[in-house]
Amino acid sequence: KYRNISANINDTNIVEVSVFSKKAPLAIDSSPVKPITYRGWKDVIIDSENNYYAVISNVGVCNYKVEENKVIISRIVNGNYIKIVYDSLAKIFWAYNNDKIYVFNKQYNGVAIPKEILNANGIINIENILIDNMYHNVFIKDYDKFLVFNYSNNSYKRLFVNYNLHDASVYLHNKILIILGKFGILFSKVNCINKITSQIVYPNNKNQYYNFINDFSVFDDEILLKTDKGSYTVNIPSDAELSKAASNTIQYKMLLSYNKGLYDLKQSDTFFIDPKNLRLLFDVINPEGNGILHFSYRLNDGAWHDLNSNELNLPRLPADKYYKLSLIAYDNAWRSDNRYIYLYIVPYWWQTVWGIRTLWIGSIIILLFLVAIIALITRRIVSNKNEKKNLQLGLELNAIYSQINPHFVFNTLNTAQYFIKKKKTEEAFIHINKFSRLLRAYIRSSRNKFIAIEDEVANLKNYIELQQERFENRFYYQLVIKDDEIKSHKIPSLLLQPIVENAINHGLFHKESKGMLQIEMGFGKNKNEIICVIDDDGIGRKKSKLLQEDSVLKRESYGDQLIKDLINVFNKYEKMHINMVYFDKEEPLSGTRVTLTIENYGYDK
Repeated sequence: KYRNISANINDTNIVEVSVFSKKAPLAIDSSPVKPITYRGWKDVIIDSENNYYAVISNVGVCNYKVEENKVIISRIVNGNYIKIVYDSLAKIFWAYNNDKIYVFNKQYNGVAIPKEILNANGIINIENILIDNMYHNVFIKDYDKFLVFNYSNNSYKRLFVNYNLHDASVYLHNKILIILGKFGILFSKVNCINKITSQIVYPNNKNQYYNFINDFSVFDDEILLKTDKGSYTVNIPSDAELSKAASNTIQYKMLLSYNKGLYDLKQSDTFFIDPKNLRLLFDVINPEGNGILHFSYRLNDGAWHDLNSNELNLPRLPADKYYKLSLIAYDNAWRSDNRYIYLYIVPYWWQTVWGIRTLWIGSIIILLFLVAIIALITRRIVSNKNEKKNLQLGLELNAIYSQINPHFVFNTLNTAQYFIKKKKTEEAFIHINKFSRLLRAYIRSSRNKFIAIEDEVANLKNYIELQQERFENRFYYQLVIKDDEIKSHKIPSLLLQPIVENAINHGLFHKESKGMLQIEMGFGKNKNEIICVIDDDGIGRKKSKLLQEDSVLKRESYGDQLIKDLINVFNKYEKMHINMVYFDKEEPLSGTRVTLTIENYGYDK
């Protein structure tokens, strides 16, 4: 179909051909008419009444005419338009630039079609407008699309969707649409409103004839092409040929490679996608393709995106749902239809309805189980606390009873009465004062689990001195604090007094000579450990048991058991640890040494 008329466009024997159009601007001759002073004339047309209309840069669309040796110019509309075309049948003018159109005639001022309306109908970047004066068709060449608009019914329709019309030229010649692009030359005849014949295409497969067209001219029955590979003439098909032309649909096959499988991608196909493998590969078998193959896609009704290659990595999508994937393939000459398929993201078992219900039921069961466990643990904790509280309360009452038992109270009061009878008022006052301080200290300490060592030492002094007066000073005592720092630290209340009482009542009381009671307090291996030593040189525990009758033995056992129970309670329910060790002295020495070791006494209470 292409007849080469020059081997190379750069050959020296090629004669330049200039084609003039009657639509070219009129030259201003040397007549007395004043020259037109406007510059930047872009396009000029003449209507059926010989009126001139021009598009002038930075001025707009103007009407001008010559009357009696004068040029009369009137501006129709402001704006930077690039071209104007005329519908001689409807007598309507169309002025346009890349993103707007202005329509007018002599009867009305005109109307501008805004960019928003054009964009809504797929018109983004206007390159050319052709007027069909017979059927009121207006053909609009966009950046990469070709549309027909009919203002009689206000309808748009896209034409030749399977061809890449980027950088293509369009021409309307005797009701025949001619489109010249990298794909080749396309001919189609306009039959009626928004209807054209099947197209005839002279292909330029694999850039066989040219890479691009520099210029062209259309004559009655042929087209002259000037290309980068030479000049060609191409015959324009006749009306009979165009009427008999079969549908010239480009044959191609779109393929999908997924998960080691290759599939023929057909419209509305459904593919099941593994969430672990979201990689899709596309390809096209197209013998008429030209140039590098590109792909564009969109998910559901989202925006279109271009792929850098033939690979699409899907984003992380919610499972157990269908997604519509639209795909368009194109190269320099060809463009596929909008091919769409459906993707179903296969859910994991826990993403299915059954799995979700199972998880909900399992979660509820686990939650109920945890609630039951928490309730049991809470119940046990509360029970332990109550048990601890009851044990401590009982031990505190027993300790207070042991400290202010009737024998001790009666003996203390008898001693005071004795001082009064002997008229030793001052001694009686001191004695009763010590006793009252001791009682207050016992009551105060019974309310608190812990007592400062300094306060405990003061209580012990009062108690020991009262016992000295009761037993008529039959023993001495010595209370030693090895470290002053220890005085501010706290130890369990009611812990030392029962041990001191045992040393006095069962050790020193039965000694024939004056005895000695020594109490020492200090830090142990480190400052997290306090050691209390209570030492007496009485008769010892063995002789005391032999001398006492059952009642006395019971009293001794009661005091020992009270101390053991108190220590057990603290070791079980508190963070500290208390250890008590008895040491019976061997002859010639006598007496008992009790060592109390209190570890971790300084924890947050």
